[in-house]
Parts: sequence; C-alpha cells; structure tokens
Amino acid sequence: MDLAYARNPHKSAISAASARFKRFAPETEASIRNQTVTEDPKLARIQAVWLETLRSRYSQIAYRIDDILNKPEHKMHALVCKMRDLGASAKEIESFSLSIANFQKESELERKAGIFLSYLVTFSPDREGFVIHTGHLDAVPSGLCLANMKIITIKGPAGNSCGWDQQSGSITVEGDAGDELGVAMKGGIIHVKGNCGDGIGSGMTGGKIIIDGSYGRISQSSRKNYMPNGDGIIIWV
Repeated sequence: MDLAYARNPHKSAISAASARFKRFAPETEASIRNQTVTEDPKLARIQAVWLETLRSRYSQIAYRIDDILNKPEHKMHALVCKMRDLGASAKEIESFSLSIANFQKESELERKAGIFLSYLVTFSPDREGFVIHTGHLDAVPSGLCLANMKIITIKGPAGNSCGWDQQSGSITVEGDAGDELGVAMKGGIIHVKGNCGDGIGSGMTGGKIIIDGSYGRISQSSRKNYMPNGDGIIIWV
C-alpha cells in the first residue's frame, strides 16, 4: 500500500527528517557526514518513520513480525505497519543505512537501528542485493538481520545478535561480529570475515556459520558439527 504523504498529517515529520538526513554515497566517513539534504521523497518517507521509531517510548520491539501485524491492539502495530507500507528497495535501504551517522547520540540507537533495518529488509520487495553500511558508525547496530530470508552484505562490523532466528538466505559480515551470532538459526548461511564474540549458534537447528577470524565461546548445542577454518571455524546443523 502506497502512503499518500502529501496529504498526511505527519508531513511535518518528513520535513524534520529531511533537515537531519543528508545525501550519502559510499565514500569516506567525512563525505558521508557532510552531504546535502536528499530530495528523494521515498527516502524522506523512510526517514520520517525512522524518526518516529527513535522517539517511540517502547523499550522492546518484538522481532517476530507476525506477532505484531496480526494483532491490531499491539502497541507497536501502527508503527510496524508504516515500516511495511514503505516497501523500501535494497538500494533505498543501503542509502538509509549510511544516513544513520547523524543519529549516533540518540538513546537506544544501536537496538532501534538494528530492528528498523531488519524490518525494512523483511518488508522489501527485493530478494537480494542488500548492503548495510556500519563501518562509519561509532555505535554499531545490534539485532541486524533478524529472522532473515534475504541475501545481505554488512559492510563493517555487526553488533550483538546478528542473524537471530535466520530462516534462509545469507548474511556476509565484512568485519567483526558481536556476541550471540546466529542464535536460534534455522537455515541459510552466516559468514563473518572478521572476529566473533561468545554464544555462537545458541539454539541453532539448521544452516551454516563461517567465521574467518578468532572467535569466543560456541554454544553447546552448536558443537556437534564443526571444523577448523584457518584461525576460525565452520559450524553447521
């Protein structure tokens, strides 16, 4: 469903978002932080919903989308429906990920950015070609790629709980990953090209995790099938 923001009472939120977001390109960190305001109306819509997410007083955002969408009484129902109705493309999501640098002082940025990006990817009509930039951020988003079923590349580090409940598809992390990588993973592949923290693959029932660098504790449930991978490890179920 296309949202008619031209007639939307929240149009002022879009204007406020445009004032804070800049036109980004995958260049240097300095250029990322100092571009001009985007004129793209679709990105302005994404930014407006992102600002609403940041301002939300809710301390928890459930990662199981159906639990929210199927319950109109859920406190997050209206907001998640707005995320769904954006129908953001892979390219638009990449551009938005670059713009998050402007919000690094916001409260709970790491958690809310990770969830918001995960939902944008889930609701996107695209299947592959997703690129999420994190290398320019001081606060790395956590919970990236929740319940993933798409083909995603993270250019930079991933925070804690990346790939939680992944169903299929693949996640390639071109950097380090935090703790609890691939928790409750059911399928697909997660490839971390850097180092990884503790709690890898806890509750994993399917799929494969590849870590090229050093790694911390592997959960007991993920120790059945594994092999060395240089300094790293490969785990599969």
